[in-house]
Amino acid sequence: MSDFACLQEARSFLEQHPDIEMFELFILDNNGVPRGKLLHRDELLAVYESGRPLPSTILGLTINGDDVENSGLVWEVGDIDCRAYPISGKKEMSREKQTQETT
Repeated sequence: MSDFACLQEARSFLEQHPDIEMFELFILDNNGVPRGKLLHRDELLAVYESGRPLPSTILGLTINGDDVENSGLVWEVGDIDCRAYPISGKKEMSREKQTQETT
């Protein structure tokens, strides 16, 4: 059984929250710093279908965001992207969004 979220989970979330226009997708690097991308609403389902490319060097950065040259993740030109997938049940709205909905 996969821990990745299914497409229906995303569809249900979008139906329940029609006012959300942007999504912040992120992973924590080895230093605990969130790194990721912003997506428009119409891009979200594609993430659930085929993942989202994120640079592999995210896993080998210093606290300041500099590449660690001897990590094995840095190439002479660019770096390889790895696909990231949503984890089932891990969608959360920001504290700001929750406050707006309750007022």
